[in-house]
Amino acid sequence: MPDVYFKKTIDFYHSGHTLHFHVAQDLFSSHQIDVGTARLLRALVDAPPFAKILDLGCGSGLLAITAAFEHCTAVFADGTLRYGSCFDAAEPRMCTLWRWHAAEETEHRAVAFNLYQALGGNFRWRIRWYLYVLALFAMDATRQTILNLWRDGSLFKPGTWWGAATFFLGRDGVVWRCTRPLLQYFRRNFHPDHEYLQPAAQTLAGEWLQAHAGSYRVVR
Repeated sequence: MPDVYFKKTIDFYHSGHTLHFHVAQDLFSSHQIDVGTARLLRALVDAPPFAKILDLGCGSGLLAITAAFEHCTAVFADGTLRYGSCFDAAEPRMCTLWRWHAAEETEHRAVAFNLYQALGGNFRWRIRWYLYVLALFAMDATRQTILNLWRDGSLFKPGTWWGAATFFLGRDGVVWRCTRPLLQYFRRNFHPDHEYLQPAAQTLAGEWLQAHAGSYRVVR
């Protein structure tokens, strides 16, 4: 009995090997092997016997988005660890929680970026997705903050707006401390571990974790 869903055959050639794919639908890459599948197939053909191959199956676009979000959070994490005045009025327990989270974000800030680069992600799309993430990050953070302040009843209090102005434009304000690190991502030779501030963020994170080891418990 013929396969009623069969529509065409796609051939894939690499290193003397030929693979034939019977394509059932026209929904995705029905005319040729997509870039991600081609990379996976080449890895399979060239891999030694019993090699382990990891197929993330998520596409370089999602990796670029993840890398962009990781950079944004790493920049804010660095500010949290580097500039103590950010938590002058914070409850000590919340201060500890945020700085622990900042150290954790710093530790894995380059994972998605390195994977995107290793899979052949290009500079143009990295920047396009970064612009998308910056816009999304700003809109989402603004919306959530306004909703929280509205529900708390403090949205229209003068002290709230003064606090916001200080947070963004004060001595260690976000505008002065985070703009340059965020713009670094637009450099073609950018890498999360190439820093211009000293001590490095990784150093700050390690020192904080060591100094506050009694404030948290590692769960394995």
